[in-house]
Amino acid sequence: MSPVTSSLQRAAEQLRAGQAAAAEPALRRHLQSYADDAHANRLMALCLLQQKKAVQAEFYARRAAAAGPDEPSNHDVLGSVLMMLHKGAEAERVYARGCELGPRIPSVHTGRGAALLQLEEFEAAHDCFERALALNPASEEIAGYLAFAKQRTYRMEEAWELLRRTVARHPRHTRLREQLAVLCNYVGAPADETLAHHRALGALITEEAQAQGAGPVKFGVTPEPGRALRVGLISPDFREHSVSRFVEGLVSNAGDSVRYVAFSATPREDATTARLRAHMPEWHDVRALSDAKLALLSRQEKIDIAIDLAGYTSGTRLAALAHRAAPVQVSAIGYPNTTGLALVGWRVGDAITDPAGGPKMTTELMLRVEPCFLCFEPPPEAPEVRPRDAGPIRFGSFNLLKKLSPATLALWGKVLAAVPGSKLVLKAHSMEKPGIRERVIAACGRAGMAPERVEILSYQPTISAHLGAYHGVDIALDTTPYNGTTTTCEAMWMGVPVVTLAGEVHAARVGHSLLRAAGQADLVAHTQDEFVEIARRLAADGPGLAARRAGLREALRGSVLCDAPAYARAFEVVLRHAWRGWCEGQRAPGGRA
Repeated sequence: MSPVTSSLQRAAEQLRAGQAAAAEPALRRHLQSYADDAHANRLMALCLLQQKKAVQAEFYARRAAAAGPDEPSNHDVLGSVLMMLHKGAEAERVYARGCELGPRIPSVHTGRGAALLQLEEFEAAHDCFERALALNPASEEIAGYLAFAKQRTYRMEEAWELLRRTVARHPRHTRLREQLAVLCNYVGAPADETLAHHRALGALITEEAQAQGAGPVKFGVTPEPGRALRVGLISPDFREHSVSRFVEGLVSNAGDSVRYVAFSATPREDATTARLRAHMPEWHDVRALSDAKLALLSRQEKIDIAIDLAGYTSGTRLAALAHRAAPVQVSAIGYPNTTGLALVGWRVGDAITDPAGGPKMTTELMLRVEPCFLCFEPPPEAPEVRPRDAGPIRFGSFNLLKKLSPATLALWGKVLAAVPGSKLVLKAHSMEKPGIRERVIAACGRAGMAPERVEILSYQPTISAHLGAYHGVDIALDTTPYNGTTTTCEAMWMGVPVVTLAGEVHAARVGHSLLRAAGQADLVAHTQDEFVEIARRLAADGPGLAARRAGLREALRGSVLCDAPAYARAFEVVLRHAWRGWCEGQRAPGGRA
């Protein structure tokens, strides 16, 4: 073996061992003499990628692809670099060429699928991941990608079965367990199974934190029960996002006893971010921080109570709480289930969503904010309410595609059967795309709704256009077992009454809580027959429906659901309760701050 070949082989071994910094000098020396060596350029691109230097890696990846245009691995690496630089369209083209050159290489199909996901071409992405998994059936990474694509293309049962099989084979794969736990909310998994999946996930996250050095910490805060509190809010969603609709009223009405401090992992800031910043001048951008460093920053800022607002949703930084971000740690607003994390002591709900004396469905203790655990901040972009259009009754739902469960569609099918001539209007991100649209129409057909009675609206890119679509809806039908939240509030703000079916778990009882708080408790059903009857009765009462539409926005504005000052006080009361509990623990023998 020549010294040159030996040098490259050694660099490749170092890269496989994750020793990019050690491999870099030899690669640079080699490229000074052999600038057009495709293999060396590819290794240098990988070396820089490992060090998160994607901009520099792009130069070498492009040179590798130019020097070795018929080698699929060169296109694979260039595609990876372009993905890190958020150049999804070019990455997809590069990966497509890699697929042509190496049709039996799983990684190029996986990469192309990931690029298509970035471009929101979910059907094509799904097909790529299916091909990749067929080539490498043992890959948990590809299975995870495929399960995600199945959810985005309305193949929920397939996603559920794939995740259950894969997690059974790879029980210690955190990201797979996370997908499975979240999916429990949508498919209506039994409560005990849902809790077990969240517990297992929480245990894995805790073990990972401990492996990274997490352990007992000393908090530099004083355990004084009555003093003003520093409360850290951790979120990737301080932007135009559903969570912010329920956070803005809280932080904009904070009393003197609480100071909210933002730990923002928000990827793209906007006007909503600016409004929230104005109410939380102590603002920390934590996107670049590891979970351990985020927790350390929180402790350095002497945060008394850390509140995670995302749970297991996209961009979550919940794992920071496994590193002990604060003495008191709370899950609130953004996720409808338990975290399963032993170090998260509290979860926010109310007497409707999480009634006292009910079965234990969380690993946390409950903090019940009464009368409702949420407070809706109406969007300033909302158009005015318009009288309903003439014509047949139009039921509607603008909930997430994933929430259209078989149980939901069966219930809605009964409603349409009870109201002859009525239609169902649906709108959700990507629902109008070919393949997904046909899948939704077919599912509606299985639930007894003929295609001509179902209308699927196009996705609207602006809030005002999205809300304006409610002009064409008379009555909104809630989903089950995972209720709407923001959609329920938005529908009412646009004058559209919402009918909900109260279920057994938090996710299935949010509609009940929201409608009660909005003064619309007469639209809460407790059986399927009652749901159908409420919807039928509303549809049959034209004058009553018109009056409700005309007055619903003002009724909502004056209800407790939009009473931000009162909500802020109630929220502060339960935070104080949790804080006092910790302070009492510090006064006990062995307690320490």
